[in-house]
Amino acid sequence: MLRSTFAGLNTMVSGVQTSRLSLETVGHNISNTNTEGYSRQSANAVAVKGSQIYTSVGPQIIGNGTDVASITRARDIYADRQYWKENASSGYFDSRYTNYSKLEVIFNDTDDNGIQNALEDFYKSWSEVSTQASTATSRQTVISKGQSYATRIQNAAKQVQEQISSIYDDMELNLTSINSMTDQIAGLNRNIMVQEAGGASANDLRDQRDALVDKLSNMMNISIYEDSSGMYNVVSNGTTLVNGVAKIDLELSEPIPSKVYGINDFSIRISQTGTLYSPGTGSLQAQLDSITEDKNFLGYLSNMAAFCLTTLNAQHRAGAGIDAATSTGINFYGEDGFEYAWNAEKNCVEKRKVNVSYEHDPVTNKLTSVTFTEVTDPAETKKNGDFYGINIIDELVVNSRLTDSADGQKYLATRGLTYEGYYDEKTGDTVKCSKDDKGNWIATTNLLDPKDYREGPPETYSTKYIIAENGINGTGDGSVAVLISNLFNCVQSLTASSDEAKSHFTMAKHKDNTRSIGTVSLFSYYNSQMTLMGSRSEAMKHNVDFQDNVMTQVSNLRESTSGVNWDEELTNMIMFQQGYGACSRCLTTMDEMLDKLINGTGTVGR
Repeated sequence: MLRSTFAGLNTMVSGVQTSRLSLETVGHNISNTNTEGYSRQSANAVAVKGSQIYTSVGPQIIGNGTDVASITRARDIYADRQYWKENASSGYFDSRYTNYSKLEVIFNDTDDNGIQNALEDFYKSWSEVSTQASTATSRQTVISKGQSYATRIQNAAKQVQEQISSIYDDMELNLTSINSMTDQIAGLNRNIMVQEAGGASANDLRDQRDALVDKLSNMMNISIYEDSSGMYNVVSNGTTLVNGVAKIDLELSEPIPSKVYGINDFSIRISQTGTLYSPGTGSLQAQLDSITEDKNFLGYLSNMAAFCLTTLNAQHRAGAGIDAATSTGINFYGEDGFEYAWNAEKNCVEKRKVNVSYEHDPVTNKLTSVTFTEVTDPAETKKNGDFYGINIIDELVVNSRLTDSADGQKYLATRGLTYEGYYDEKTGDTVKCSKDDKGNWIATTNLLDPKDYREGPPETYSTKYIIAENGINGTGDGSVAVLISNLFNCVQSLTASSDEAKSHFTMAKHKDNTRSIGTVSLFSYYNSQMTLMGSRSEAMKHNVDFQDNVMTQVSNLRESTSGVNWDEELTNMIMFQQGYGACSRCLTTMDEMLDKLINGTGTVGR
């Protein structure tokens, strides 16, 4: 078979077209150098199937030029999978560290506005009043510092609550963003399938889809599976978010009121089925874990408040004021006429109504006895209850009896009492206190010695405590103030036994003497929690820095394959430009030859 006269022109035209298309691809790469998620593309040229011709030596195959078989993007799926995995860890660590940073602002003790400063001032005020118990200014300072300390705890708790609510708000925004991205991925799946149905590659659409997957991987654990039609199936921690052109939506559940923390909790669920969803890792999981962390710190504040309502109150109730009636059995924190006891099994503070009455010697007007009576009348026990979490913190208010007037400071119980014994009107039993080797009553600040108390208190009882002769120390006495100040910086075994005594009517329930803060001092408890926060924050910062380095390495690995390199593109541009010029010059030469053949032959003999 003879080859067409104009076959050479077609060969050169194919070279020009291939070079031009390759140049256009280079231009597309250079134009998208800064486009997020863009992958470098290449025009893949192949030789066109040759034609068979016959020569004097037999049949031969001659080429017919070149053509672009495909335009593909440079992408390493293994680098992508590694990136998506590490990006989820990066999102988790970044979000957790941000939460710790906010907690450190709330519990900032570097200035005079933190809980630590208020706690120290409260302790100092008790130490000072122990030596100046008859001074109204010193007594009033204790009340003022006690209220300041309670206010700091309440303010910190409120800020932590607001932080938790803010995290839930951010989660809702993130879920909206996730739903939007999965919707776009499903739409891109459809478009990619349509465009690639004829065998072409929808490179730019694939880049857009992978960019969405990159963002999605920062929020949750995801796995990507590509089917035969080029569509992605996006699976997150066992839940299929996108399946081809189908998808599911995520949402927050209806509010779940939390009485313990005073907030509304939410869970993440699948909109279509109501099934609970777990992100596994990523920033979304970090937000869930941060909420749990924040609740723990609310719990720490609650335990400190519970310690003051129970243990500190018990010690204060054991002392006497300097008022004319020599009042005793008064709370420093909480409502007057109630007793607060820590229930370790239920992890709560029990609040019960109790009446306190006094008897005085008609001649000397000295206090001779104090009677505690449990109140069971429903009309008077409406405020009884078990307090948890934020409700314990809200209850931490200085007793109004101490704050209602300038004379309220007289009820501050700094004086110690010496008891002769107590008489239980329910059983008729009398229990005497011990005497020393000289026959004097042993002074005690216990209203009730746990070892002498019988198991199983009656449902309703009235117990009278007999004050020994000269059993009330002088006005300037600060022995109880000393014992209260010991609660701040002494472990439980080194504090007075009265701080171990629980409320009178719940004594038998709590003979293990468990305290809300354990056996450590109040200072140690708070400092240990702040140290724990600092160490966890530092560890998380280390994780963030380490993960940043990992992400840099993984990103560089991906970029080495899919990134646009200007040096390489400019080299290709020159190469394709030269190819385009060479094919054009060859085409011109062939055209001149054909012109000579057509117009310059057949003129012989004219």
